[in-house]
Amino acid sequence: MEYFTQPQAENKLFSGTKEFEITRIQEITEFVSENYQNKISLAEIAAQVNVSKQYLAKFFKQHLELTVGQYINNFRAQKAYYDLLGHTGNLTQIAQKNGFSTIRAMNQAFTKLYGKSASEFYRVQKRD
Repeated sequence: MEYFTQPQAENKLFSGTKEFEITRIQEITEFVSENYQNKISLAEIAAQVNVSKQYLAKFFKQHLELTVGQYINNFRAQKAYYDLLGHTGNLTQIAQKNGFSTIRAMNQAFTKLYGKSASEFYRVQKRD
């Protein structure tokens, strides 16, 4: 029986995913990782991986269950989280450093990811 069973994939999100799809996801996420501090457009990412904007949007949502914009905001919020922990500046500086156009945009992304705004988190951390 053991010769006829196949081991379960460790990561169910990518089980059955073709190698070129995984490579494309890595290229996209690497581009975001290297450019998150700047304004990033869907067209810019699509050009980087040689696909259309429409294909990129559908492909990304299908494989990661997030839109490209959600992924970028989550990535930025995670980076901002560490800046908030280390008090590496005020809220405006942290928002700008991590690619957010405003504190409000950072607060919205932070709330969606962590359940509280960056401003609330900053105040709590500042007291400690």
